[in-house]
Parts: sequence; C-alpha cells; structure tokens
Amino acid sequence: MVINELFHLTLMTVAVFITPFLAKHYVPARQSGIDANKTASTHGRVVAVDLLRAVAIWAIVIIHVVLFYREVGGDLPLWFLDAFQTSMRFAVPVFFILSGLMLRPFAATRTSVIQFYKRRFLAVFVPYMVVHAVLAVIEQVTMTEFLYWLVSGSASPPMYFVVVLMQLYLLYPFIIQLATRRWFVYTTFAVAFAALVVPGMQTVFGIPLVLKFLFFFVWGIYMRAILFPHPNVGVVYYWLAIFILFWVLYAFYPASFYNVRPFYGLAVFMILFLVFHRRQFSEVISTVFARIGENSLWIFLTHFFVLQAIIPPLYANLAVHQSFVFATILIASLLASTVVAFVAKSLYKLPSRILKRRHS
Repeated sequence: MVINELFHLTLMTVAVFITPFLAKHYVPARQSGIDANKTASTHGRVVAVDLLRAVAIWAIVIIHVVLFYREVGGDLPLWFLDAFQTSMRFAVPVFFILSGLMLRPFAATRTSVIQFYKRRFLAVFVPYMVVHAVLAVIEQVTMTEFLYWLVSGSASPPMYFVVVLMQLYLLYPFIIQLATRRWFVYTTFAVAFAALVVPGMQTVFGIPLVLKFLFFFVWGIYMRAILFPHPNVGVVYYWLAIFILFWVLYAFYPASFYNVRPFYGLAVFMILFLVFHRRQFSEVISTVFARIGENSLWIFLTHFFVLQAIIPPLYANLAVHQSFVFATILIASLLASTVVAFVAKSLYKLPSRILKRRHS
C-alpha cells in the first residue's frame, strides 16, 4: 500500500469518526424492536439494485480499459488517468455490499446451509470454472496449474474477486446473526484496515484472503433492515459530504488507489442506491440496465480477455487525437464486453435449454 493511499485512508477514517453526524450515518443504529431478517425480505427484482449492478460492472470494465490504455502507450496525462480510474474504484465494494445486502437470511441448519452452498456454487463457481477451463485449453496448462488458477484467481487480475466472494459465501451462514450487530461491523472495518497495512493478511500461498473485503459484505448484511423496504432518502446529503471529503483529500494526496475503498465505495453505493430508489426510470432504461445487471457475472468473467483482444489493435489503427482515441476505446470496450458476455452466457445455458426441450 503506497504512503499517499494509507495517509489518505487514515485521514478519512479520523475525519468521519470524529464528526458526529458522519459517524452516525456511516454505520447507522437500527430502530429497536425491528427484526432485521423479517424486514429485509426482497421478493422480486429491485430496480435500484439492477441499476447499481450495471453501473458497477461497467466501472470495472473502465478500470481495466485505463490499465490497457496505459500498457499500449496511451499518452493522456497521468493525473487524468489516475483520477479517472480512482473515480471507478467504488465498483468492487458495491458488488461485495450487494452480495451481503441481497442474500436472504435463513436459519443455519445442516440442510439449509448445504442448500445455500449448492446454489452459490452453481450460480457463481461453475461459470467461473467453465471460463477457466476454456482458458486452460487455449493456454495448454497442466491440471495442477488449472486447479491453482481456480483457488487463487491468478489466471487474470480480476479473478481474485470470485475467490474472495466464495470465501464470503462460506462464511455467510456463520455470521448472519453477528452481522446484524453494530459492534461486529466496526470490528470488520478494523480488520480490513489492518489487512491493508499487514501484507501477511492479504494472501496465503498466492491465494487472496477475504479479510480486506469482509467489511463491505457485513455492512451490506447490516444495512438490509435500514434500506428495505423504504430507505431514508434524506441521508444522501451525509454521504455526499463523505464523497466530497474523499476528493478534497485526493486533491492534496493523489495516489493510484486500489479496490478497498471503505469510505468512497460506501458513499457512491448509498448515493446511487438512494437516487435510483427515488427516481422513476422509463421501462426501456429499467429493462436494459436490468439485463446488464443480471449479466454482470459474465461481463466480469470475460471482459478482461475481450479488452486484451481489442484494445491493442484499436489503439494502433486510430491515428487521431488521444482524447478521441481513448473515448473510442472506452465505448468500444463497454459494448464489446457486454455483447461477448451475453453470447457467453447464452452458450453456457444452451445445453440445459436443449435438455429441457427434449424432456418437454
């Protein structure tokens, strides 16, 4: 962790926790007498969540567009690229928050835990394995290398996310009740801060650990009873204050920020969630973004390879002003990543569809 980033995070922590009105809303107290598990029922789709998933997955694509643009020799000012990339760093926290927020609570019996693990394994880990299997065939790796890819996420930089997410799912049945306690949320914040500073808390044998990201997941679980069914839209101004504070400090202490953003990530999540919850969107916009949000896993799993394939030739063949080059690459990358993911998901589901038709 670079010095500027650590100093920035320390200042943010001190500023938020010593300011009463900010600290009060960072981990807000629950109303007494409310059963968090009962008030958190989220039947059907939640438009605000669909929109958040779509925005967050495109933000992840943009982060990696900037990465590849730099690698191919793009010469837009570094301060602009750093700031633009940093502005997108809310994405990973948002996904971990949503993972905790949208998981339904259940009584942790042997049967229910096994069923939960089965659903999560089929929904997330099987597509992850399929993508890695295709990549293993292309790269002609050994079985040992393939298995290490699966447990470490080392096949490509973004894949660590799935490894950490599966660890969170493994923990979920055991922390459902703990995560409704305010003291536990603060504890996971302290653990995340420590993990950022202590390298030994980040990986073991190259396998990423959950410790840096547990706070986001737990915060999402904790916020169920507060955000559903009707959030207090008025608190958006407190989160705007945290958002502005982040960028004021960034102006003085710029750095290449990573994905553990315990203040910026939460602030952007709350601002977008509250805005999306309050505003009525047209049926077309809601449907389009719902489809993108539903397909966010496949966009995540495939986008890095799409960018590897299209950005170098695009950059080499666009002999125009760098601003136009970057904008063209950005738009093409978002569209290509989204289309390829839809195709990949369709191919993945094709065998099951054929079997259903044969049995119908």
